[in-house]
Amino acid sequence: MPTGMHEIYCEIFRRCATGNRKGATDLFRKILPVLAFSNQHLDISILFFKRLLWREGTYATPRCRKLQYQWDEYQERIADELIQLAIQLRVEELHP
Repeated sequence: MPTGMHEIYCEIFRRCATGNRKGATDLFRKILPVLAFSNQHLDISILFFKRLLWREGTYATPRCRKLQYQWDEYQERIADELIQLAIQLRVEELHP
């Protein structure tokens, strides 16, 4: 199964490979808030991307197996905002 932002990563690569380095860099910078949040800790990454894939309809539930780390209400709210950003970027940048 691909990553939670597979299409965005592929688009960054495609832009760079076709000589559009500025376009690749611009898109990468747009996803930086998502990357910064989701890569704080392995468990946060698992929680985040499971929730993203659930929102996109890949999974029936956002629940994860028991992890050492569970996020709080604040982190869940931030995650939901960043998930919306990731979905919005995919729609706007890949399917305008």
